[in-house]
Amino acid sequence: IISQVESGSLPLAIQSVDLADLAHLVVEQFDDPIRVQGVQMQVIAVGHLLVDAHPAWLEKVFFNLLGNALKYGSGQALRVDLCLERIGSDVHIRFTDNGPGIPYADQGRIFERFYRVHKHRSRDTGGTGLGLSIVKNIMQAHGGSVSLQSVPGSGSTFHLTLPVRPPRYLGVPAG
Repeated sequence: IISQVESGSLPLAIQSVDLADLAHLVVEQFDDPIRVQGVQMQVIAVGHLLVDAHPAWLEKVFFNLLGNALKYGSGQALRVDLCLERIGSDVHIRFTDNGPGIPYADQGRIFERFYRVHKHRSRDTGGTGLGLSIVKNIMQAHGGSVSLQSVPGSGSTFHLTLPVRPPRYLGVPAG
């Protein structure tokens, strides 16, 4: 799927998506690990959050970011906040955690395909190193963006910007 997203050969099936509902749906999918790990999870939705987007792709974005927070923040008193807010013609989304953070030396490369911050933990944590690359490409396919702010030892915040309506050329209406 990632090569299709990168090449633009996989059209977006655009539908009206309520991002607050989508966020709660993804959080529910992680209910067991959140409960077992004792994670303090909070979804904060401000304003009207309907966007024209491909719902399954946005679900994958939320799933990858929340999954990473839980995977790499396990073993500590983890707090994850998912904040959604409409500002003008965009929705701003923030995934913030108080996990281990990302080393400064790795921050410029985390959205690259197959890049893994903790290569030595690959067997323990699983994964392919594609999750954040997929997030970046899905956001770009919607005319949006993703960036990182992280302090090693103090957590990370992923900032996503998503237009309420993507540029016309990006997709086809769902039929």
